[in-house]
Amino acid sequence: MPYWTPADEICHHTEAGAIAKSLFPERDRENRFFIESPRKIFAHLLKYHPSPKDLCDWIARPDPEIDRCVAGTPLEAIIAKNAPQQRSGVLAVLERVSSAFSLLPARRNAKWSATVGAERRTGWVFVTTKPQTREILRPLISLWLDFLLLRLTVQTEPDLKPVWVILDELASLETQFYRLAEGQHPQTGEQLVRHRSPSEYQNGQGQKVSAAGHRAGWDATFRAPKSLSITALVGGDEGVREAHRESVHVALNELERNIQARIGGNHPAKTPARWLPPSLSVIAPGR
Repeated sequence: MPYWTPADEICHHTEAGAIAKSLFPERDRENRFFIESPRKIFAHLLKYHPSPKDLCDWIARPDPEIDRCVAGTPLEAIIAKNAPQQRSGVLAVLERVSSAFSLLPARRNAKWSATVGAERRTGWVFVTTKPQTREILRPLISLWLDFLLLRLTVQTEPDLKPVWVILDELASLETQFYRLAEGQHPQTGEQLVRHRSPSEYQNGQGQKVSAAGHRAGWDATFRAPKSLSITALVGGDEGVREAHRESVHVALNELERNIQARIGGNHPAKTPARWLPPSLSVIAPGR
């Protein structure tokens, strides 16, 4: 595995907080203070551009490592030594990611980041886990997917290379993309679109009417006729393939202008500015 550090994903200082949110997701019945405080401290630590090993060492020895990093900042009071229970609780949450970072390689010449990968759009990236490390690595995998999709979806330059992102067991990753598919704010988890479960009811005429449930998105499939496919693939006619790609691009642009989202209740349907760009295809196979 190539060398990776979360600090390499930061293009703007505010993104340190987004990294911390991915690594420390909210949990039911957990005091928000003991989630938000570790997030703030971890985001602050990224300013020092630590390696995964540095982070593990700092978390293992908060005195003096983390104490020195937060000295003179408002974060110092969060882990003050004169509040031992509060300090222990915050540092215990920080330790959750230490086991994941301990599995990452030390500094080496081969490096990788989701940010650079999305910019170059070359090669293959396979993110796999073994059963014994899957739970430990889940926060890191969620982080990588969050930033890869974030970087890809904000690129608007013409003629970008297509990128295929294949996600399995998406619901278990707690990613921002999954929240978005569930009609939630990708960062806060706030429910933006009201869910409606599939149901049946009788209308005024006594007829049974089926109401559709929540729909995360639309799948637009464009298939070329077999004769065209043979000409393009077997005959090697690149012009035919390019014509097909261009026609799909035109069709998707037309769809984008007319796509609408129902918000629910008495709210009118909204026409978003744009959807996921055609250059990005996301496949989420079910089990």
